Amino acid sequence: MATITTYVSDAEIEEFFRALTGNPAWVVTDIPLLIRGDISTVGTSFDYIKQCIDYVFCDPTLGAVTFLVNGEDSPTIFSPVAPITSLTEVTIIAADGTEETLELTGSNRQVFWDTSTGKITLIRNGDLESRVLNIEVSLMGYQKIFPNGCENIRLVGEFGIDVPPLIKLIQLLVMLKQLQLSNPDGWLKYGNITQEKIGRYEYRLGAINSAGAWGGVKSLDFYIQDAISKLPMINTQGYEAI
Repeated sequence: MATITTYVSDAEIEEFFRALTGNPAWVVTDIPLLIRGDISTVGTSFDYIKQCIDYVFCDPTLGAVTFLVNGEDSPTIFSPVAPITSLTEVTIIAADGTEETLELTGSNRQVFWDTSTGKITLIRNGDLESRVLNIEVSLMGYQKIFPNGCENIRLVGEFGIDVPPLIKLIQLLVMLKQLQLSNPDGWLKYGNITQEKIGRYEYRLGAINSAGAWGGVKSLDFYIQDAISKLPMINTQGYEAI
């Protein structure tokens, strides 16, 4: 299953923190794994950003990738990464291992999707008998379209949008903030970030004054949130249903 573990590479982390600390020997393993982590680790810098924007940026794939998502006894599911560039397979995996691959095109099409949000809806509109049964069961209130299960829906396709350089900066600043919280004696002294460049994005911060505020920016927390607010807008309506 395809996963996104981080927006910044080890080399980018080392470049940032070597410049910040003035220590050319600083290495990426100096950051605890709990802060670097991966997509499945709660509390990491990546997880913090994911919770803030309710979205995972992913470089567009050059070929099909596979995601396994949970069914929730609902007619809809969501791709873990949006937009959906193309969708070539939606398969329901039963508890006994049997599989039902759904029709994505033609007169018996069973699946519709919103390319921008990643919302996938199953509408069984095949033969007349199945449509009538579907309506009858729906009226009784217990229709199960995507059955409840753990990673029991397989999605195959191409997904993603270009990762904006700004999100790399955000993750590095979140790492710095988490280091300050975990080890204030060692990291609070590195608060005077004056200039940094990530890709084509360049930022400047003033030195902390006696009131603990950045020149023109209230705090590191404020700056992180301000940078997050400047990320490209992604239409994620309906993601609250996850």
